[in-house]
Amino acid sequence: MRQLLDDGEQGAERIAALRSQTPPAVLRSLEMYAPFIRNIHIVTDGQTPAWLNTDAAGIQIVDHKDIFSDPDVLPVFNSHAIETQLHHIPVKGVFIAVRWLT
Repeated sequence: MRQLLDDGEQGAERIAALRSQTPPAVLRSLEMYAPFIRNIHIVTDGQTPAWLNTDAAGIQIVDHKDIFSDPDVLPVFNSHAIETQLHHIPVKGVFIAVRWLT
C-alpha cells in the first residue's frame, strides 16, 4: 500500500483505479461466497454503473428519489443521510447494507 501513496499523481491514479474496481469485486465476492444472498439493491442517484449486468437475477437499482420521502432534499450525496432512508426499500428477510466509496 505504501507504494501506492508515495509517487504523487501516479499514485493517486492507482488509488482511483483500485476504488473503481471495488464495487464489481464486492458483487463478485457475494456471488462466489454468499450464494444465499438472492437480492441485491444498489442505491444510486439515477445512475446505473456501466459495468453492471442489469439482466442478472436479483440485482435491482434503487434511485434516491424512490427512498427519500422529502424530494426537496435531493440530490443527496451524504452516505449517512442515504443510510437513514434505506428502510424505505421493500425487502423480505434480512437486510445488510454494504457501503463503498468510489
